[in-house]
Amino acid sequence: GVDPNSLCAESGVLEGDVILSANLKPLNSVKDFVAVLQGDAKDKGAVLLQIQRNGQTFFKTIIIKNGS
Repeated sequence: GVDPNSLCAESGVLEGDVILSANLKPLNSVKDFVAVLQGDAKDKGAVLLQIQRNGQTFFKTIIIKNGS
């Protein structure tokens, strides 16, 4: 699911999307995703997601707001 109040939802990530990687790091679990968000994504102020939706794969950049 996607929290409707989250940065991902605001950026167009939809329920059912599969996030394959974050900042080009493969994701195997939610724990992996959180580690990227709390690590270099927070430092850089953005995260690059590789998303699979309806058989299509694409990239989307999410800008991380201060305090997020």
